[in-house]
Amino acid sequence: VVLLTLTVAGLSPVSTMAILALWTTGVSLFLPFPVYLLALALFLLTIVACVRDRRAYWIAAGLLLVVLAGYMSESTYQHLLFLLGIFFLSGLVPEEDARSSYVRRSSAPSSHSEHIV
Repeated sequence: VVLLTLTVAGLSPVSTMAILALWTTGVSLFLPFPVYLLALALFLLTIVACVRDRRAYWIAAGLLLVVLAGYMSESTYQHLLFLLGIFFLSGLVPEEDARSSYVRRSSAPSSHSEHIV
């Protein structure tokens, strides 16, 4: 669905796509459209690889937040997204991420499941 949308956007007039990209992300789209498709594919591949690796989970979150903040941040919300993304990318988040602590808590035996011998 995303690829189809991007292909249709690539077939639209260049000025329309450039104006929309400038308004939403701050990128002026001066390179050919396939270059941006390749960059998007490589970015998504990096995100998937980081999410699969437990130690790089916060790197994936940081990259996503920096991208969501946009290029020309104008609101406080965008600035906070950017700062939180940089915080995640800096490595100051503890090694034990939320997913591993959740797995550890859910796999711990509960007091209701005691075995009676």
